[in-house]
Amino acid sequence: MMHDDDMEWPLVSIVLPAHNEANSINACLDSIMASDYPRDRFETILVDNSSTDGTPDLARQFPVEVYELPNVNVGAVRNYGAGKANGSILAFLDADCVVDPRWLKKGVETLQNLSVDVVGGGIKLGASPSWVESFWLLECRHGSTRPTELIGCNIFIRKSVFESVGGFNEQITSGEDTDISRKLKASGHSVPVITDLAVVHLGNAKSMTSFIRRQQWHAENYISHWKSSIADPVFYLVLWFTLMVASSFFFIALNQTFTGLAAALAALLPAGILSLKRLKRASTQEFNPVKLALIFSLDVLYLAGRSLGLLRGMIREITKRLL
Repeated sequence: MMHDDDMEWPLVSIVLPAHNEANSINACLDSIMASDYPRDRFETILVDNSSTDGTPDLARQFPVEVYELPNVNVGAVRNYGAGKANGSILAFLDADCVVDPRWLKKGVETLQNLSVDVVGGGIKLGASPSWVESFWLLECRHGSTRPTELIGCNIFIRKSVFESVGGFNEQITSGEDTDISRKLKASGHSVPVITDLAVVHLGNAKSMTSFIRRQQWHAENYISHWKSSIADPVFYLVLWFTLMVASSFFFIALNQTFTGLAAALAALLPAGILSLKRLKRASTQEFNPVKLALIFSLDVLYLAGRSLGLLRGMIREITKRLL
């Protein structure tokens, strides 16, 4: 194991994409500045993407490099920040996250101790989470999430390796973190995710409306990037849900009420599968029927949002081909 006294700390570049983060940017940057990593061995680069709430001006009150890159996808924002970085290690964080004082040291030490080129972490809840946060991020009730792929708000990667795989995909509106995670694995890199690196994510969806909108946004690339979609088991659950809901409306419109209701019930099957999967991952036995109903309800909303995103993506692709 490495110790602070005998380690020459590498220069780390923290890359922060931001879009309308006025409510969280101060907390985020305060937490970074409270880091116990040597102050002359890290830099913070914030790249703002079309904020209208004064986020760049708030960031400039801190010792941070601020750039503005409007009207692009988040992958392009992250890549732009990486291009401005001087560090040999890139630490990707989001501007709505708060880190532990030892986050930077833990990230660098993990890279060194595991002899890897990239490592990721999960997220944990803040002090007063909404019911949507609590029952969606079940693992966070007793710790943090441990994703199977990298998440963009918590990645440490050597800059040379990041560049060797071409950085983040700039063409997709979301999922650029999963995409680079899979590219790294395909290139032969081990991609461990460590629970000790968890950060507090202040930007979780806190209401049902924002939750649905976020899932819709995540699913808009299903059609345009169908090769990735067909490799994702969740895509097939979304597709089943969409087809069954559409069938339900179709049969009810034809006055075949029983068949329509049967299709509606069949649409709920994927939600049950997702709920069981999340409960198993959370490894908990504490949920009563009311809590189980809330968990199931969120999975129904998840599928509804993803279905809307799927349909929106289909309309967008058809429109592009017709014009």
